[in-house]
Amino acid sequence: MARQSDHPVDIYVGARIKACRKTSGISQTELAKAVDLTFQQVQKYESGSNRVSASVLFDMSRFLGVQIGYFFDGYDVWVEKNDPRPELDNRPRTFTLTGEGADIADAFPKIKEPAQRRKIAELVRILAGEP
Repeated sequence: MARQSDHPVDIYVGARIKACRKTSGISQTELAKAVDLTFQQVQKYESGSNRVSASVLFDMSRFLGVQIGYFFDGYDVWVEKNDPRPELDNRPRTFTLTGEGADIADAFPKIKEPAQRRKIAELVRILAGEP
């Protein structure tokens, strides 16, 4: 649970790290090992109780196969809604409840080229009728 002193950006970025890690099927231990941390430190980052340094966030983005901006995407909307915590964990779960979503979730991290992943995400947004 977040403490009163936790900064909203740290909470949001931590939730985005957790959502990306879970969607990719990676454990906290695996992520920690890949970026030379302990799994306890990853837990602290994901809860927002510790601030992630730029270099660690960069290493995580490379390992998880996302652009560093992914961790901040949607922050402005979240702040405007004034939510106590970002509701991110249900998105991967809801997505994978469909057979097609589960297939895409399994295959998507295997696409090595970030530009191709971005194009696929853009295509899905267009097909869904979102800007």
